[in-house]
Amino acid sequence: MNKLILIGNGFDLAHSLKTSYKDFILWYLHEILAHYQRTNKYNDQLFYAKQVGHIHSRSIYLLENIAEFKDFFEKNGIEIRFNSEFFRIIYDRTSLERWVDIEFLYFDLLKGIVKKINDEDEASMNEAITKVDKLNNDLSFITVKLKQYLTSLGDLSKYRTQSIADKFQSILINISSQPQQVLCLNFNYTDLIYNYASDLNINTAESATSVVNIHGGINDENNPMIFGFGDEIDPVYRQLENLPENKFRDHIKSFWYLKTDNYRKLINFCEDEPFTVYIMGHSCGLSDRVLLNYIFEHEYCKHIQIFYY
Repeated sequence: MNKLILIGNGFDLAHSLKTSYKDFILWYLHEILAHYQRTNKYNDQLFYAKQVGHIHSRSIYLLENIAEFKDFFEKNGIEIRFNSEFFRIIYDRTSLERWVDIEFLYFDLLKGIVKKINDEDEASMNEAITKVDKLNNDLSFITVKLKQYLTSLGDLSKYRTQSIADKFQSILINISSQPQQVLCLNFNYTDLIYNYASDLNINTAESATSVVNIHGGINDENNPMIFGFGDEIDPVYRQLENLPENKFRDHIKSFWYLKTDNYRKLINFCEDEPFTVYIMGHSCGLSDRVLLNYIFEHEYCKHIQIFYY
């Protein structure tokens, strides 16, 4: 039986990598303040800050959560303004709930725009187009910043733990005695999975294992980052799909999957013969619902095993 290993962000987090969206937002705010301290002003597509009071000396690198940033802005007389409603909601939710799913929030806001469209009212369509243009541009800007953040993490080759190596080796037990194939479906933008190449027999002459970076990577021009939504099962999606403007579908993951052969590799694997699924660090959330639904409901999917950190 073939083996399909799903690698999600929890895999990176289990190596103490700060790759959550919360970590990314905090990095972005640190970048804002670092620029602000040099110029007493900051302005980009998402955020605006300007000095209106006296700056108290405190290292910005001691700020560890949104609440501390808010306190810093207020106590130092820094006027802030959100140039993006999308980012304002991200900021507020990260503050209140201490986590946020940016892709899910994007789709939620997009659905809100689509639901207000009246097919018989041209003005409502024009208003929706204006709003979705802004939302898409903001998501594209965030994607660029996310790539910068992940790149700033530096060389990841040292991150490897024996307990996870043992898990991979347990999955591959007796793999050489049978004509089995193993596919690592990597949902992360990092290439941390390759630190276990020897444990998974990746890139060896007798290799039975291949890796598909389904969402692209930060350093791969031929397989760029895919950042958006993949919940085409949602009832609002049908309305979205029928809209005449393509910009409503700019960040549909399945559209971007067609730009490479990654999705085709997954389909070929699933159609080959029965397989077992191993989940390592993937939340199985709605932002990947269509792809996961295809895997879990496939007639050849015989067993699902979840590894917990």
